[in-house]
Amino acid sequence: FNLSAVLDDAMVVHAPRAAAKGLELASLIHADVPRAVRGDAGRLGQVLLNLVGNAVKFTERGEIVVRVTLAQQSDDHATVRFAVSDTGIGIPLDKRHRLFGSFSQVDGSMTRRYGGTGLGLAISKRLVELMAGEIGVESEEGRGSTFWFTVRLVRVARAARPAPSELRGVRVLVVDDNETNRTILEQQLAGWGMRHATAEQGEQGLALLRAAARAGDPYRLVICDMQMPGMDGAALAQAIRADASLDDAILVLLSSLGHLAGAGDAKRLFAVRLTKPIREAQLVESLVTALAASRRKRQPPAARGKARRLPGRRRILLVEDDADNRLTALHLLEAAGLTADVATNGREALGALATMAYDLVLMDVQMPELDGLEATAAIRAREGTARHTPIIATTAAALAGDRERCLAAGMDDYIAKPIQMAALHILLAKWLGPLAARKGRTPAMSRRTEDGAVR
Repeated sequence: FNLSAVLDDAMVVHAPRAAAKGLELASLIHADVPRAVRGDAGRLGQVLLNLVGNAVKFTERGEIVVRVTLAQQSDDHATVRFAVSDTGIGIPLDKRHRLFGSFSQVDGSMTRRYGGTGLGLAISKRLVELMAGEIGVESEEGRGSTFWFTVRLVRVARAARPAPSELRGVRVLVVDDNETNRTILEQQLAGWGMRHATAEQGEQGLALLRAAARAGDPYRLVICDMQMPGMDGAALAQAIRADASLDDAILVLLSSLGHLAGAGDAKRLFAVRLTKPIREAQLVESLVTALAASRRKRQPPAARGKARRLPGRRRILLVEDDADNRLTALHLLEAAGLTADVATNGREALGALATMAYDLVLMDVQMPELDGLEATAAIRAREGTARHTPIIATTAAALAGDRERCLAAGMDDYIAKPIQMAALHILLAKWLGPLAARKGRTPAMSRRTEDGAVR
């Protein structure tokens, strides 16, 4: 399983409650921690849910941060340490030994105010022990606590995914009043080879941007928090757009759940708007996509026409639940001079198609909630005899009967993953014909060769 995905899922569950209390919720996996591992993802996720949930419950102001580090490693195993830190009420020294009992509560007054931790910590202790790990707590009364645990996982031999080349060397400024958020973003950006700097206030960020522009080495990306004292993210964006020397800066907004409305009309000034907690894969994908869109806007019209290579402006919907696969597909489409809207499951795809007419849909077959076959059947039922939208199946499987299953569900064509550029271009050229309404499947379904390419 993917370690990042398990952590992200636990964070997202508690994000609404943290946002409602005005808490920052963030996570950081150190670069040397293996992402692809084998172990009990269910138990690990349950422990993280319990510990992050308790941290949110017992913290009234400040932040909750989950840090994942490598404690020990061998050729085939890794002992990974998870530390959930909060700025909550803390725990008196003489009460800590009771925390992991069958029903834990530090004292009656705390239980009346917050509720006990119930069986959560006792269960977490048992689950950690089943994963050959340890669990403990470090705390200072009135200043917060850090609950930590270790698990022993099997390393899965998988080549490390290189950082996108599009980000290497790109200059980026992070503007955020929260020191922890700045530190986490700095480590992520450095890992992708980006040239980064930080500012803790909007006014300071604006001064750095103007100084860099005057020096002839401007920042290409500005990542700013929405909620900041003084000049907030919206005001900073307006000031940047009012300064002609900063025209090329691409703005990325980070906002807690429910706080985006505070940006008002300034929302349109941002190329990317992300809701905290930020998933690492989501951030890298968004930065790459924003840079690509900016490059297209800066091209002269003649160059843009030449790069497109396919007639007309096409609307493509990419339906893919895996962040890495989405990023790969977007790169390939960009190379063909195309962009795409994104849905992460079949339900989102149905919603997108209800509000927009697309010329082509690239549909993953295996997805949670509503898979590609079910989504396609629903799309076809909704279309009836109206405009027929070509739907292309994308799947990692290469089993006998795949083609027939896709056809039976109402799909028009098939391409195997990993997608090859040549195969994709042939498929795009075939299906992205004139924009006239399609009443049926005009082109014949592509023939798939043994290597997964379409012919």
